Amino acid sequence: KIPGNIAVACLDGSDSCDQTHPTLTSIRIDYKKMGIETGKLLIGLLNNNHDESEESRIVQFNYQIELRQST
Repeated sequence: KIPGNIAVACLDGSDSCDQTHPTLTSIRIDYKKMGIETGKLLIGLLNNNHDESEESRIVQFNYQIELRQST
């Protein structure tokens, strides 16, 4: 039974999450911003415009949890 025995959430937060029963909790991520930042990092690597000490780093993106009935 959802959410009694198990909690369910999805990644991407599409509008169809409101049309399920029970409604589905989702996590929204700004994929456009993620793509832009990833592109900048890749272009820097391709152009060799990077500091070797920064080759491995963590890039954080904001997200929004939309609580619904499934959790």
